[in-house]
Amino acid sequence: MKQRIFLLILLSLLLAHKGFSQLAHTFTAGPKLGFNISKVPSIANAKYITGFTGGGFIQYCITDHLGFNADLLYAERGSKYVKDDIDLDLRLNYLEVPILFNYYYGDKRTHLHPKANIGPVVGLMIEALQTGVGYVTQDFRTLNYGMRLGTGFNYHASEHSWVNFDLSYTLGLAKVADDNAPSLIHTGGLKNRSIDFVISFGIDLNQ
Repeated sequence: MKQRIFLLILLSLLLAHKGFSQLAHTFTAGPKLGFNISKVPSIANAKYITGFTGGGFIQYCITDHLGFNADLLYAERGSKYVKDDIDLDLRLNYLEVPILFNYYYGDKRTHLHPKANIGPVVGLMIEALQTGVGYVTQDFRTLNYGMRLGTGFNYHASEHSWVNFDLSYTLGLAKVADDNAPSLIHTGGLKNRSIDFVISFGIDLNQ
């Protein structure tokens, strides 16, 4: 009798553990869409400019509270600025790859799941455009990189799908151009700063 009770308790614990960890070791992937505001602060009279952010992501959950994701995004960065009393736009468009470490708060089986993340982001310039000049891609560096810090939450929309909301700040660590970049009046250290708001839809690939 005692053996049966012990086996019943053991079976219950195993089933409970399986239920608690059912979302660990899972892959999720889907599209991302949103917008950003960015500027290059060292440009004289710099102001924020609004741009598009979009692409896709894949996410892996190591445990119910830890995971990471890799994105492939098209992002319109840059800055507004004033030169000779004229408002000008500088568009710096990148293909970006952020690799973020995620920490999820609370019980992942609930519908609303807050999170925080941090990690590096690498960008490859696609093109640069300047008001009144046109394409100025040759004046800017191809490779850009920085650190991204973010927060947000995942909403459990159905058994195998999530709607994710992310707010992040990116600190550029590399100069977008050399200090002698033509047509720009600046104080040196031409680095991006940006804030992104993105919504994504994830599908469980393990289903």
